[in-house]
Amino acid sequence: MHPSLCSSVNMGEALYLVIVGLKHEHALIFASSSVLLQVFVPYRSYAPILKFLTLVLFLYVAVVFTIEIPWPIVLAGTFVPRISLNHDYLLLIVAVFGISPYLFFWQASQEVEEMRRERSHPRRRMMKVRSPSSADILKAAIDVC
Repeated sequence: MHPSLCSSVNMGEALYLVIVGLKHEHALIFASSSVLLQVFVPYRSYAPILKFLTLVLFLYVAVVFTIEIPWPIVLAGTFVPRISLNHDYLLLIVAVFGISPYLFFWQASQEVEEMRRERSHPRRRMMKVRSPSSADILKAAIDVC
């Protein structure tokens, strides 16, 4: 499944928790509004909004510090996975291996673009050093939650 489709489905499910309705229709509304915004709103106007909305992801980090987490269980589950051959586990494995190649190609194309930009903006190298660490912290917080 494409990552943006997964995100639309997840947002539809989250909206279902807030206001009762049909999950699929909520996902359809999110997906169609995303496509319409990408097509009809100029990139220069749309990009700052998306950048601001990514700050919401850091709420996962705040949640890690505000709820009680059984850290021994989390650490054990992180380093010693429990393998089972049920439907959900196999679906997760297929999802991880299905999305990973997409992310590798996407990251490679992003790296090429950044290399082109670095020639004209040497300051971007410093920004690149900070980015992976914050992304790793955010991913770990999402995984724990």
